[in-house]
Amino acid sequence: MALVLVAACTRKLPTAPRQRDGGRALIGAGDIASCASTGDEKTAALVDSLLVEHPDALVFTAGDNVYQNGTAQEYADCYGPSWGRFKDRT
Repeated sequence: MALVLVAACTRKLPTAPRQRDGGRALIGAGDIASCASTGDEKTAALVDSLLVEHPDALVFTAGDNVYQNGTAQEYADCYGPSWGRFKDRT
């Protein structure tokens, strides 16, 4: 299984490793969503690009999924518009 960790930042980001064993890719990130920044949109776009290369990949979150308090409303307003599209894979 290939493991790709996506950092929630705008610095040089990793590219997905090639799968040689026919396994399934695992793509994830932490410190994801905030309505006060665009980092979640940037990492979601990166996940989208990695899913082109690994269409059967699973997507995981490594914590701090939404700021400030992780309320249901913050998930709807901040996480949903960017990372919500990956819910069927997480």
